[in-house]
Amino acid sequence: MVSNNPFRPGTASVPPLLAGRGRILAAADLSLSSHGNNFGSFFVVHGPRGLGKTSLLNEIDERAKRVEWATVKHEVTRNGPLLHPLLDQLEALDSLPKRLAGRIRAVREEWSEQEQTLDLKLYRRTARRDPSKLPIADQFIDAVRQIISHQSDRALGLVIGVDEVQNADPAELSVLGPLVQHVSARSDQSLMVALTGLPSLPQHLARAFTYSERWAFHPLDNLSLDDAALALAIPARQAGRQFDVDAVELAAATSRGYPFAIQLIGFNAWNISTGSTITIADVAAATAEANMQLAGGLYVQRWKAYTKLQRAYLAAAAHSIDAPARTGDIAAALGRSLQQLSTTRAALIASGALTSPEQGAVEEAIPGFLDYVRQLPESRELIAHFASGVAPD
Repeated sequence: MVSNNPFRPGTASVPPLLAGRGRILAAADLSLSSHGNNFGSFFVVHGPRGLGKTSLLNEIDERAKRVEWATVKHEVTRNGPLLHPLLDQLEALDSLPKRLAGRIRAVREEWSEQEQTLDLKLYRRTARRDPSKLPIADQFIDAVRQIISHQSDRALGLVIGVDEVQNADPAELSVLGPLVQHVSARSDQSLMVALTGLPSLPQHLARAFTYSERWAFHPLDNLSLDDAALALAIPARQAGRQFDVDAVELAAATSRGYPFAIQLIGFNAWNISTGSTITIADVAAATAEANMQLAGGLYVQRWKAYTKLQRAYLAAAAHSIDAPARTGDIAAALGRSLQQLSTTRAALIASGALTSPEQGAVEEAIPGFLDYVRQLPESRELIAHFASGVAPD
């Protein structure tokens, strides 16, 4: 029976239960119920892909709309704009009087003209004034503050949500810093800014505006096995089926707490099950199906996206006898020094492929990914090529 499947393994889909994210949602709810701002009103959620950052941002957006706050939400694409889409959405807000919509329109049109002649990267290198001060900055901040004042007069507020923020040009991103600074000084104005992105996001923000470290940071990790079990059992029960105890324990364990895998296993188990109870046999078959889907989708796409040296680094980590893998052992296996591989290691951590649980060690950020790499025939070949000293970087 396929109907009424509660699990949502698709990209950006909000799962039926955001297990393990209660602390972040509680902080967002506090801000939405407050008049004015508090420490949790400006926050950054960062972590590897597949942990539910976009789903979390979508849930916060929905909660804000339910209490009638105005919301704008944008996903930054690689080399894509930030300010223009935000201005477009701000102008389209239903709650705005015509004069404010006109003010935003004027700022948007001015920014369109400036974008034609302003090279953002060149500007940041050559401008004599504060490099975080785009020509549009003051007008943008003033216009948005007017919207916040309008909302605050109605005992409401504004939410600005931005996903994939590591893709944003620091020059555009820097405008959000002074905006938050201005609004934070006013106890009568209500603003929430929620930024989500990959593990490199905190460093990216620091390059955009130095006082970003005063925001609230929420690093995301895989769920505990208890939370993973809840994320499976509760939605299934609410949709009319029960997991056997041993079945839900197996599903949680094989997912390793990775939210995308939880949804994928749950989705397949629901479809495979033919009765009112999801059994351990259903979960075993669902796990095998999920592993094939991960290998044919997420894992292979990530693998293809990396350079030859990055793949060799991942291969050496995958074949390491230690877990987590020692960076010194990886360097030795590839015939390189730690210094020579520092940029490669940093790039793999920034991309969300690896994490560094302790100094001198790395481990997979996406459960099962290094198992996939280890089974690739080319993984040992890559290590051998670089160890020979003749392979290009």
